[in-house]
Amino acid sequence: MIPPYDVSEAAALTHALDWRRRGKRIALATTLTTSGTAPRPVGSVLAIAETGEVAGSVSAGCIENAVIEAAHRAMKENSPIFLSFESPNEEARLAAPWSVGLSCGGHVEVYVRPLSDDDAQYLQRLLVLRAQRHSVALVTVLQTGTQALYRLDKAGRIVAEDSTFDDFALENQIAACLRSSQNAVVIPPESPERRILVQSFVPPLRLLIVGAVHIAQALASMAQTAEYEVTVIDPRKTLITPERFPNIALEISWPDDALLRLVPDSKTAVAVLAHDPKLDDPALLVALRSSAFYVGALGSRKTQATRRRRLQEAGVPDVELEKLHGPIGMAIGARSPAEIAVSILADLVFSRNKPT
Repeated sequence: MIPPYDVSEAAALTHALDWRRRGKRIALATTLTTSGTAPRPVGSVLAIAETGEVAGSVSAGCIENAVIEAAHRAMKENSPIFLSFESPNEEARLAAPWSVGLSCGGHVEVYVRPLSDDDAQYLQRLLVLRAQRHSVALVTVLQTGTQALYRLDKAGRIVAEDSTFDDFALENQIAACLRSSQNAVVIPPESPERRILVQSFVPPLRLLIVGAVHIAQALASMAQTAEYEVTVIDPRKTLITPERFPNIALEISWPDDALLRLVPDSKTAVAVLAHDPKLDDPALLVALRSSAFYVGALGSRKTQATRRRRLQEAGVPDVELEKLHGPIGMAIGARSPAEIAVSILADLVFSRNKPT
């Protein structure tokens, strides 16, 4: 289920494919270039259905209506359209206060393209690979509309997937975009007349919660709002129920077994909240040795010190113990389960976005 406020590119494409399965014509608008204080980055997507539904965003709203009108024209003419928007100067703004322009300044170029059957197949394959937690790039030659898919393998090497290109000179740049989760318009040095759009679709952030406790109920809901894929893990069937965790993936099993199956990667956070060594310690033994970007455990400083001694005795080296956030969450004076959940989610956001 996609929250209605999710403006991510993957969400927009998911909606577009769903509308197309219902027999509707679709157009996709994509941000190509930006300058100044443009509100949405290169590669941002707005999906438009012929029946009026929209998903995603290419700006903060100041040019959306003009883009939607162009999308209906592109669907009618079955032809792509390139749009350019500038920030009007003060004189122009006063002369035509309701004209289309960027109120925040800068310049934006948007590419509007009707969705063909071939396009839909590429997008479906892309979303399947992303759901399998691959980092995937959709590569489009803007002059011709030719598309290809590339992904990174487990060793971080670039792999052509369903590629129709006969020129792989850009693979290093495509791989760089995927590794940095960035989008870009690339101009090949040997073909300066060509422009190639590279859109990176990396696996969604994931939160694995160990312990179906009250804090987990609040945290699971909040993390979904923050666009995390959430799974709650607990062997206690009386606690881990759909009634307590609606619309949340549930793993009724021992935490270490579940984590070994789910394989925490660099876009995964693990929150250990059971507050029971029989559940917490096995989970931490797996999580701390994984690639998870965040591993935290509930408990006071005294509890944390005792836990760390147990983990050391179990063979966890100090370098792995340093990954453990304990007590879990930011120190904001949280007391209630909901407040503690806020502190944990804030710590996740900080851990992902802090300068390196």
